[in-house]
Amino acid sequence: MYIGIIIKYNSNHNHIYHNNFIYNNVNAYDFNSNIWDDEENGNYWDDYEKKYPNASNNGMVWLTPYDIDGAKNKDLYPSVNSFGNIEDDNQYYNRQMLIGKSKKIKHFN
Repeated sequence: MYIGIIIKYNSNHNHIYHNNFIYNNVNAYDFNSNIWDDEENGNYWDDYEKKYPNASNNGMVWLTPYDIDGAKNKDLYPSVNSFGNIEDDNQYYNRQMLIGKSKKIKHFN
């Protein structure tokens, strides 16, 4: 099973945004309290339209927040479009990130 990012071990108040979550079985688990957007844009989730087939958007962000598995975190401004060229992200396929201490993560590629 491939998981894009796992945040646990009392790792709170991280800022995680402007990332492409692609090619994962589960894109994210967050068992703490973290921020998944910058109040204008969040992350690109390749399973967004499958999870929210009736969601609408404004051309930039989806209007339905993306639920993060684990606790009760949400990406309030999930991006309609990927950041950069997703084909360039193929080199990161099957890669996971585990955060155990608080960090500010704008883009973790």
